[in-house]
Amino acid sequence: MRRLAQAVATILIAGTTAGAPAQSGTPPLIVQQIACRADADAWRLDATRQAAVLRRSAGKGPRELVFRGEALDVSNVPARTLVWRGSSTHLPAETLVATLREETCRPAGADAGVSQPWRAIVSPRAGDAMSACCTVRTGYDLAKAPVAVFADKPESDWARHYPDVFTSIRRCLSDARFAVAKVVHAAPREGDGAYVQLVATDGRTWTCTAGARLAKPVFTPAAAPGGAPDQPEFHPLREGGPILSCGRVERVPLPGSRNRTEGWLQYDRAGC
Repeated sequence: MRRLAQAVATILIAGTTAGAPAQSGTPPLIVQQIACRADADAWRLDATRQAAVLRRSAGKGPRELVFRGEALDVSNVPARTLVWRGSSTHLPAETLVATLREETCRPAGADAGVSQPWRAIVSPRAGDAMSACCTVRTGYDLAKAPVAVFADKPESDWARHYPDVFTSIRRCLSDARFAVAKVVHAAPREGDGAYVQLVATDGRTWTCTAGARLAKPVFTPAAAPGGAPDQPEFHPLREGGPILSCGRVERVPLPGSRNRTEGWLQYDRAGC
């Protein structure tokens, strides 16, 4: 069941955010993640674009349920409101309805001093309703990001050479024994392969040396954080994201194909 919960976390949430329209060339912001937690951790709900996982610490029935559905913004109401609705993946199927309202929510008990910006009423089945405080995370609708055109990039931009180094980047990503958050630089290696600088999800920076003449990539801890402010960061497609909400974003397709997405380049990160 844990693997199933991790798998559904790869899907992002639908539904646009309220506020000003996106700037020209910038993908619109949409709801990406919903996290609701009941008092004393009696239960919690974690939802993404088309899936949700409800976990209970006590009570009758399954301790973990997976639902497939969607999140929608509710218009024409005084406070911003979201509804997540879906059906369980187990039989007999049950319907989950979560209604979230943007307002200050203070949980009871030990967590009384920690307020959350959303309040939810969650009904996982007929005759069962629960309340909780929640957080909602938004990010760009990355499916609508413009496609990167590598040949149009200046020589000073390392991403101009992405078609020459993407094989090495893929090998580094697949062979890394740590979770990779992003690639901050990649350069062709004389004779074969490339040097790829990676940043792990724990913040540590690594240099990966990869090439056809090497049996496997070699990872070396970097002495200092990599990546220059004027250079892009490459965020690979991975579980649970990436979630990007600032800067300028371009979709990176598999070289030779405009349909298969490898990840996204993020520029202009000074205000992030």
